[in-house]
Amino acid sequence: MTNPEDRQYQFDFIKGTAIIFVILNHAGIHEKYFYNYWNGQAVPLFITVSCVLACLSLFKNDSLKDYYSKEKVKKALIRIFKPFILAQILLIIVYAALNKFSIHSFLASGGIGLGSYYPWLYLQLWVLMPLMFYLMKKSALIGCIIIILVSIGTNVLFSIFSSSQWLEFSFVNNKKHIYLSIYRLCVNRYLFIFPLVYLLIEKKLRYNILLFFSFISVVFIYCLRYKNVSLEPFIFDSGTWKVQEFPTHFYTILIFIILYKIYDYIPKVVQNIVNRIGKYSWEIFIVQMVYFAINSYFNINNYLNLGLALFICIIPVYTYKFMEKPIEIKRN
Repeated sequence: MTNPEDRQYQFDFIKGTAIIFVILNHAGIHEKYFYNYWNGQAVPLFITVSCVLACLSLFKNDSLKDYYSKEKVKKALIRIFKPFILAQILLIIVYAALNKFSIHSFLASGGIGLGSYYPWLYLQLWVLMPLMFYLMKKSALIGCIIIILVSIGTNVLFSIFSSSQWLEFSFVNNKKHIYLSIYRLCVNRYLFIFPLVYLLIEKKLRYNILLFFSFISVVFIYCLRYKNVSLEPFIFDSGTWKVQEFPTHFYTILIFIILYKIYDYIPKVVQNIVNRIGKYSWEIFIVQMVYFAINSYFNINNYLNLGLALFICIIPVYTYKFMEKPIEIKRN
């Protein structure tokens, strides 16, 4: 895993798998079949791919001036926020027409729709990745420790504030709800993925170590999600999000490696379909955000909802991207 261009199709395949997991999750195929171990890994897989691509790029050129150049910042902001803002304008109009729009909920959630937190989360990650890279480059052990401490420290702060009387919000009945909304927007729970990716690329992460800690991750997810074990204040009791904290990231890396390694053994037709979905995963993510935000007002069977979601969220994006292509005529 040394050249990002050599493995671009693998990364597209992983993103394609992840966006399918997102749709499965949002369609209601969750809390079933131990979903936290597979489609519950969708966002961590997206984060992992982003970390891998950034890390490979930084190994090739670790200039902060180049990383934070005006051109790259502008490109990243337009790529992420232009479709997101357009989707939010549409949803604000729809929710306002239905008399369901709340400015407090909108601001606390980072927008309307399932996954509206992700652009803000990715923006934080994009800013922090070069800093974590330099930290790991200076000392991998110290870098890992500092990033884990930052994750724990953030959890402790959320645990303290959500249960104390220090800060009150007059516009919410349940004070913890506002902290859950803010926590949802924070990248701290995914930060430890980056040092694991760094170690993976540097070939310092061995299979025996990864398998051992992946087993710990599996036990951690089971205890917190399915046995309701509380580790507050060290792990903020954030519902679904608490099983995506740093102890689970070894398992995420294992899933990433499995998908990466099996790619060459998958039939070409499946590769091509999932690769294309992965290539357009951000556009599909935006469409599913709009679909499920509007769909929430209709009572549809989960499996019918899944079929509609897969069709409505993927086919229009495929069609639009095809229509964007110039018409080609062969020259003699």
